[in-house]
Amino acid sequence: MHLVTFTALAEFPDRLEAHFKVLPTELYDWRPPSWASSPCGELTAIQQLRVIKAQEIERFQVCISRALLEEKPDIRVEAIDAVEAGDESAEDLLKIFREARKRTLSILEGLNDEQWKRAVILGDHGETTVLGLVHFLSSHDLTQLAGLQWLQGEANLA
Repeated sequence: MHLVTFTALAEFPDRLEAHFKVLPTELYDWRPPSWASSPCGELTAIQQLRVIKAQEIERFQVCISRALLEEKPDIRVEAIDAVEAGDESAEDLLKIFREARKRTLSILEGLNDEQWKRAVILGDHGETTVLGLVHFLSSHDLTQLAGLQWLQGEANLA
């Protein structure tokens, strides 16, 4: 894996927390008048944290594990139903996510060249590799940061 991608994955929990902590608490569950152009769909800031946590644990860790254990698994990515679920605080969600990301990075650090190349069929993406899964994970991180920035921009307009 490229060092820049691994570094981005490792730094994301800090970046996420920094972006989230500048939000006033009244904006955690704030909804703009229009969601047009939102990079993250119709997710409030706290809902984004729930989805980020759930996707790390229920999607990315599961996909990587299956890719390493099964021969070319066909992974149908189901929607994560975590938007309204849970009563964790923002601090709890950030902490749980940080620990989950550490586990993900620990798995990735131990992979050899052959494991990086293991094939997986990932829903609409089609065939990719474990390395491809990691790039999708990194892309997801950036999209979530964009969503928090977008919400802050919309809140400034309100």
